[in-house]
Amino acid sequence: MMFSKLSKKSEIRNILVISLSNIGDIIMICPAMDVLLNDFPQAKLSMVVGPKGRTVFEGNPNIDRVYIYDKHDILRKKIDWFLALRRRRFDLVVDFRNSVMPFLLNTRYRTPPELLMSQNIHLTRKHLLRLRSVYDFEEKAVSRKAIVVSPKDRDHIDGLLAGHIFPGDRFVLVAPLAADSAKTWHPQGFALVCDELIRRYSLKVVMVGGAEDKNVIENIQSQMKHPIVNLAGKTNLVQVVEILNRSFFGIVHDSGIMHLASYFGRQVLALYGPTDPYKSGPWSTNSGYIWKNQGCLKCATTKRKEPHTCMQAITPEDILNAIEITDQGVIFKCGCATYE
Repeated sequence: MMFSKLSKKSEIRNILVISLSNIGDIIMICPAMDVLLNDFPQAKLSMVVGPKGRTVFEGNPNIDRVYIYDKHDILRKKIDWFLALRRRRFDLVVDFRNSVMPFLLNTRYRTPPELLMSQNIHLTRKHLLRLRSVYDFEEKAVSRKAIVVSPKDRDHIDGLLAGHIFPGDRFVLVAPLAADSAKTWHPQGFALVCDELIRRYSLKVVMVGGAEDKNVIENIQSQMKHPIVNLAGKTNLVQVVEILNRSFFGIVHDSGIMHLASYFGRQVLALYGPTDPYKSGPWSTNSGYIWKNQGCLKCATTKRKEPHTCMQAITPEDILNAIEITDQGVIFKCGCATYE
């Protein structure tokens, strides 16, 4: 089947972007969304996201509508949901799920369901190549429009940090939990690393996470000699962006927060275990990662019953030795974010 390619001169009024499910995957499509938002400013761009992605895009003035797809809905509700999409008569559908939906929506311009491309490229590049299959865009720096921090979000962070972070203070954002426990480092390690960063460099520490992470962060805090700012359950993901933008650098896992930092060009040190940083690592300039999965039997053979040991192979010394703070900023002496 032949697919029509559009150009900047194409008459595009309505665009639909069908996103992926996990927060990190959703954020990695944002550079491709920025191309569309910048090159077709008169078009209305809508999103299909799962329930997890709602807070990332709702309230963004650059996004016309956010359609929430819940795979657990009953069939009748799914049909009504799809018919509402079809009535919009989209001119362009960019589908990062590789589903049949673009064909069912009967749109002129759409991405093909399958593309031949290298599997050894970063996922942000893979998503841009998918967009290029329908639109041969110019490679250039564009404004970030896919995720927007509102004045209300900034005011909320002002209130949370008041009395803790003062003008001239440098602080590290630490996100000590990942959605997947196999990707999560241990609380004792975070306590040791944060105490040492405070002692060596007079940095402050701000920890973020969901409400369900509050007890773990309190556990970390109980093992520390120095105080931290615990914001577990007090922010949504867009508000975390504002904290990232104010931070000196971040220490994170392979997580949505890591990808948010990358999208906004913030420096992070990412701790990796069972996933591959060459494909999904931090993509902001001067960021780094630590990956020690060579001795992990589960990584070597995924069918083994043993749990992953790769995250626990990382030591506090690995992290502290990877961080060099100079008058110019922070340098990470480890794997670096250099991707095709």
